[in-house]
Amino acid sequence: SSEGIIIRRNESGDVAIADDDGAVWRLYKPTRANPSILRLASLSDEYGNALLTEWDEHGRLVGLHDEPRAIDVTLRYDDERFPQRVTAASHFDGNQTWPLMQWGYDARGQLASATDASGVVTREYRYNDDGLMVWHRLPGGLESEYRWQKFDHWRVVENRTSTGDGCRFTYDLAAGLTTVDHYDGQTRKHYWNAQNLIVRYVDERGENWRYEWDDNELLTRRIDPLGNAVTFVYGEMGNRGQEIDADGNTRTTTWLEHRALPASIIEADGSATRFLYDEHHGLKRVVDPMGQTTLLRRDEFGQVVEEVDAAGNSRYQEYNEAGQMVRATDCSGRVTQYRYHPLGWLVAEISADGEETRYRYDAAGRPVQLDRSEGWTESLKWNERGLPVKHAGADGKESEFRYDEAGRLTATRNTQGEE
Repeated sequence: SSEGIIIRRNESGDVAIADDDGAVWRLYKPTRANPSILRLASLSDEYGNALLTEWDEHGRLVGLHDEPRAIDVTLRYDDERFPQRVTAASHFDGNQTWPLMQWGYDARGQLASATDASGVVTREYRYNDDGLMVWHRLPGGLESEYRWQKFDHWRVVENRTSTGDGCRFTYDLAAGLTTVDHYDGQTRKHYWNAQNLIVRYVDERGENWRYEWDDNELLTRRIDPLGNAVTFVYGEMGNRGQEIDADGNTRTTTWLEHRALPASIIEADGSATRFLYDEHHGLKRVVDPMGQTTLLRRDEFGQVVEEVDAAGNSRYQEYNEAGQMVRATDCSGRVTQYRYHPLGWLVAEISADGEETRYRYDAAGRPVQLDRSEGWTESLKWNERGLPVKHAGADGKESEFRYDEAGRLTATRNTQGEE
């Protein structure tokens, strides 16, 4: 383990790299054309759940899927000007292909737009001759502009929006100071050390916040404007072992030897909570300060299938291939069932007494209709900017919403027609 990561290599030249908690393993394999170049082959957890990658002969990522193909994403590259730029993503459910997103590019190959499956342009971008983003627009219409200036490297010196808000940035590199002056007259100051870590912050009221760091760039002290200090102490692996508040109260955390996962948390009064894990480092038992135990039983995929509380009551969960809960049984044996759209959206919830609530969505996953078992229906209508404009309640009464060019709500009309 080094720099907070875990590295493994085998005789075939495969390299696996994980975060220090082992939650995500990245497997890289040598490419056939050049074995010295390693390409990402999969992302997996310690239970073996994996996302596998697919690459074409041009070295482009063209697919991403899990083993049961509950997730099966295809990437397309249809811009002949820029054959290395991904232009669309879709999901295949075994029968039907579902569009996810589309991306467009400007004449230089910079990302210019992102459009969701329902045709809403979720973001637009523009750049200057140096390739720096100078403008972007949110789907609601809010526009932001940026001015840049070259110092040690390019830095933003002004940001303004189409609503009239904005601020200017002034840099004193020798002093390690960034000053932010808002158009409304408010000012903030940010002081940085040689590692670009903040050491002092002066807020809009002139209050000072101070921060101290160790040689490993870990925060060791935080001092508020009143002089109250919180101190942080770390172990050899960089895990925070103690947090000492301004009154001297200490909260201690112990960690597993080979993973950045807490083994116990001891409060200032001595009360302790302990955590125990299975061989895949999934949490299996929690012991609270009173000695009461909660047990978590997992299946081969690491999904919690049974939770037993301190009184011995059990709750059960069942899952589909995508890892979504399809059946939940509470302590009294009452069962709730769930059904999902191929893209993962909840489409039906069936309660223990058989009442069913159904949900409908647009192509991008925005809720458009809710049907209850009593025959009630609610609906929500969206405009081309992805903003809700009309809600119809179960009683048929409607409410409407209007927005300005920046996507800010400007008026509502209730069921009586009142604004």
